[in-house]
Amino acid sequence: MQETWNPVYAFLTGNFPLSAEMQCFWMAYQGSMAVRNGRNSDGKMHWFHAFLCSVLAGYAGATFTALWMGRPTSMLSNDLNMAFCIIAFAIANYSPYDIGYRL
Repeated sequence: MQETWNPVYAFLTGNFPLSAEMQCFWMAYQGSMAVRNGRNSDGKMHWFHAFLCSVLAGYAGATFTALWMGRPTSMLSNDLNMAFCIIAFAIANYSPYDIGYRL
């Protein structure tokens, strides 16, 4: 019985291969969708303004931690986070037939 619950336990605790990458992507995607469903629902926002709002919405906790705690955060300096922000923004806003938006 213990071995059948082992994959579920590993998924729920984030102890599986590429768990950090999946977390980075889904945080960035949630930020992109929050902006796409809210302020950019008509698609008339400038792309850089929409991207910046998506990054701040997706990584809001990591953005303001440096201000409140006085410790540096690696959110903007981490290549993985910024790459996933760009990929998630492109999927949510520029995919053909809005496939990324309808997910």
